[in-house]
This record gives sequence, C-alpha cells and structure tokens, in this order.
Amino acid sequence: MSMKGKHHTEKAKRKVSKSLIGNERALGYRFSDEAKRKMSESRKGRVPWNKGKHHTEEARKKMSESSSHWNKGKRLSEGTKKKMSEAHEGKKLSEEHKKRLSEVRKGMKRSEETKKKMSLSSKGRRHTEEAKRKIGLSSKGRVHSEETKQKMSESIRKAISEGRLKPHMKCEKFWSTKNDMWVNYRSSYELCVFEILEKMMMVVKYEVEPLRIKYRCGFDDVRTYFPDLLITYKDGSKELVEVKANWCVNHYKNQCKAKTAKKYCDKNGLTFNVWTEDEIFNHKLRRPG
Repeated sequence: MSMKGKHHTEKAKRKVSKSLIGNERALGYRFSDEAKRKMSESRKGRVPWNKGKHHTEEARKKMSESSSHWNKGKRLSEGTKKKMSEAHEGKKLSEEHKKRLSEVRKGMKRSEETKKKMSLSSKGRRHTEEAKRKIGLSSKGRVHSEETKQKMSESIRKAISEGRLKPHMKCEKFWSTKNDMWVNYRSSYELCVFEILEKMMMVVKYEVEPLRIKYRCGFDDVRTYFPDLLITYKDGSKELVEVKANWCVNHYKNQCKAKTAKKYCDKNGLTFNVWTEDEIFNHKLRRPG
C-alpha cells in the first residue's frame, strides 16, 4: 500500500521512536570501505533525477517550515559539537565550493539579534598565529567600499571609547575636571592644551574628537577626519581646534583637512583654528572678549 501523501500521527511517531530505542541495527550502522566502494562504482555515470532542476519559492518555503520545527530551540551537546568538529578536521573545500558559498552569502543581511549572539559567542576567543596568517592572505588585495570603511571606523572608535580596544597609536588618559571624565591624549602638545583649558575661566567644556568630517585628499581619495577638540565658551561660541606641530602643518593631507574643517565651521556657525607650539607655549590662545 502506497504511503504517498500520507503522514504519521504524533502517536504513531512516538511508537516508532520507542521501538527503535536500543535497536543497534537501526542506529550507528557503519558500512565497510569495500561496501562503500561498490556502492560508489554502481552509481558512477548515473545522472541524478533532479539535476538542473530548481525548487520554486513556494516549495522552498514549505521545505524550510517542515524541517525547522523539529530542532527549534534545541542545543547541541558539547560531545556532539566535538564529534562534528573532528569529522570536519583536515577537510579542505575546493575553490569552486568556496566560490559558491561566497555567492550564496553575498548580500545576506543579519538581524541585530543575530549579530549580538555572534559577538557574544566569539567574545574572548583568540585566533592562532596560523589562523591569523590565513586570514591575512585571504584578505590581501581586497578593497572595502566607502560604506564598509565608515562602519569599521565607527565600530573601532566605539570600542576604543568603551575601553574594549586599545588604539594602535600610543594613548594616555587625563582627568578633566571641566568634563568630569577621563579624556585621551596622544601627544605632549595635546596634554598641554588640556591643562591650559582646565585653567581658562572662559571655557565651559571641551570635547575630544567629537566630529567626523569627510574630506578629499586627491581626486578620488575620500577620507574621514576627526578634529582634536570642540571647545565651548561661556559666551556661547564654539571653536573647533586641531593641535599640530609646526613642521607638519603644511603637509598636503593636513592642508586638505584644514580646508574642509574651515568650510564645515563656516556652514555650522563655528570657528576653526590650528594650534601649534607657537600658540600653545607662547600663550596666544583665545583671549577674553
């Protein structure tokens, strides 16, 4: 009697499940290498019935719904995870297989919840030197889009501000009484400026690298600039300040930054100035009005 189109009831499924408990023939059966070889040879040259065929979107949805309920909410045991890991150990994917996987994942959007779970699962994990080397080789020559660069920059800045990541440039901390918080400085000039601002009665507060400004450094080279300070004065005015040594003020990149920052300030009702050792150590900063 054909079972096509018929389904077992939940009661029947439970009976079948119980009947298989302890049945060694039904669980964990292993074919010998000779049997595997014969099965492989018997199938050689045979064209699969579904070769070149594709499921409709409706069929895919039904298959997904039918196969997702049985393992929903289930967690694999550590033993199972270990076995799965050992089974895949040493296996190498072909370049064609890698390419297919890459194409399937292209444009895939993960929910914020999924991203959070992935982040938590990888927390504290450290790559081996071999893994780092492979990652470096795989990403060699890759060019990130402007959107990706911006996202990476924002995530790095956030991680540095939260103390989860140390900046590559040497960074020290200074306690700001005016801001009631620790602020970072990367040069002795910046430290001197912080100390001066703390003593200036006209200064209400100052923010360290609070803005991100896009600037062009060449015809098709768009970069992001983070001005050093945004100072708020008692008269309500605000000043954007870049702290630089005299010898590098006239560098092309710094000139591009200053030009863009000046335009930004003119548009947003701020003033922009570059403070060098001439202004810092000769007390040529802003005077009381």
